[in-house]
Amino acid sequence: RMRLPAPMCINIQLFPLSIHADRHDETHEHGIFVFRFVRTFVQIIRRRIELAFTEDRFVRMRRLEVRAARRFYHDALERIVQTDAQSLGLMEQTVPVFVSPGISAYVGGDILMGLAAQNILEDKKPCLFLDLGTNAEMALTDGNGKIYVTSAPAGPAFEAANISCGVGSVEGAVSSICIKKGQAAVTTIGKKEAIGFCGSGILEAVYEFWKNHIIDETGLLIDDYFESGFSVGKLKITQTDIRQIQLAKSAVFSAITILMKHAGVKPQEIEKIYLAGGFGYYLNIEKAIGIGLLPRAFTGKIQTIGNSCLFGTKEYLLGHYTKDRIQKIKSLRNI
Repeated sequence: RMRLPAPMCINIQLFPLSIHADRHDETHEHGIFVFRFVRTFVQIIRRRIELAFTEDRFVRMRRLEVRAARRFYHDALERIVQTDAQSLGLMEQTVPVFVSPGISAYVGGDILMGLAAQNILEDKKPCLFLDLGTNAEMALTDGNGKIYVTSAPAGPAFEAANISCGVGSVEGAVSSICIKKGQAAVTTIGKKEAIGFCGSGILEAVYEFWKNHIIDETGLLIDDYFESGFSVGKLKITQTDIRQIQLAKSAVFSAITILMKHAGVKPQEIEKIYLAGGFGYYLNIEKAIGIGLLPRAFTGKIQTIGNSCLFGTKEYLLGHYTKDRIQKIKSLRNI
């Protein structure tokens, strides 16, 4: 197999052979045989060279793609930055400013602060930390001092950004729904009039649809609601909304599965699951497991912790843990 430099251009031409022999001469058939043999041989050699050149270029491109996929940019901050507001031009007073580094290019400092606040390294059994949003970031400890981190492109469905009647977790957002005999009863944030569905509300709706046979096992709405959608008061849930939740939940479940595989941890071995973020705060765990967002083995192990980044920052500023814990978590991560 030949290994050729990329700029090299290969062009092999086969010139026809002139065979001067009488049609009835025996050497005529021999000459035709030689001609065909040489032509076939040269074609094979040319094809082998072309394949070697193409394969070498493909291998080099794949190596570049793999490196880019692992880390499409380097961390802006490798260590904690401590400065003051005056130096940053934020205010005239020299108020101390603390900037947390990220764990990697795609798992940010907010997750690092959440992990530090939960002191996740002290758990002697595997623990999973989940922050479900547009970028579903997660970290898994193996119980032996290692942390495995990744993220999944869940899309904005959990934040209701691409849902037809979606809103954020604000007053009036439908955070919970229950369907009985085709009638929907909803719970809204602040017990205000329903203005739309937040992430947890639309996820619960999909579970209720499946439970009440309004969708089939593929997520397809039955004929009565396929065109117009399912009405909840003045709001509607469409087929597209259901597909968005399916895409998001499959991305999260796949990422958890891959993370456990790399860590060598089984679902039943995980002792605690910390669910962070506004979406997780209002999430009905039973329904989330019911539609396949989380493994069924997580039942009874999930603890919602709300805004873990804000809590972790507050704990650090109050001196409840030091920057050494932050750096330790960052140094032990496996991306």
